[in-house]
Amino acid sequence: MHLSGQILMALSLIGFLGCNNRQTALTVAAIPELHMVPLSQISVSGTANRPDIPLTRTIDGNLNTFMSTVSLNLGDTKTIIYKFSKVIDLKEIRFYENYVESTIGDLNGPDGAMATYNLGDMIIRGSMNSSDGTDGTWFDLASLTHKTQTFFRGDGAVSFESAETRWVKLEMTYNGDGAFGGTPSFYLSEIEFYE
Repeated sequence: MHLSGQILMALSLIGFLGCNNRQTALTVAAIPELHMVPLSQISVSGTANRPDIPLTRTIDGNLNTFMSTVSLNLGDTKTIIYKFSKVIDLKEIRFYENYVESTIGDLNGPDGAMATYNLGDMIIRGSMNSSDGTDGTWFDLASLTHKTQTFFRGDGAVSFESAETRWVKLEMTYNGDGAFGGTPSFYLSEIEFYE
């Protein structure tokens, strides 16, 4: 289901040019492989929870399930809050959206439809000292909007240089875009966290 880790090679070509002498040096450096935080070490809560389509589906390892919020009104903000069993050095978050918007038509999606980004205008925050996901000090990690989001078929990744955290909060606001349905809702199939 998730993307397999690969060791990427960074090649840098360093040229030294002199009047009478030319030297070219080729250096190869390995970029460390990312490691997924085991789903068993993550719990989830938040105001986006809908009992019949719960947030726990985002960490069940199954792309065929998804979470959904209740219907949204303009300006509504919902949260999904992830707690890790220990402090992690967060490097990347991967989002998977398998909820199919069948009205789009044949755009390489399953059954002639295409899943889309349905997380509104989102701010991703981290915390080291929250006790329940609502208190404590939070710091911004990234922000995404429906208008600038380039997730292909709703899938995508957000990378960080390095962010030590015990909690991650997705704070999603509905401003008229980035939700699906006649009574719009936020949707997410799976999420993965990488160190």
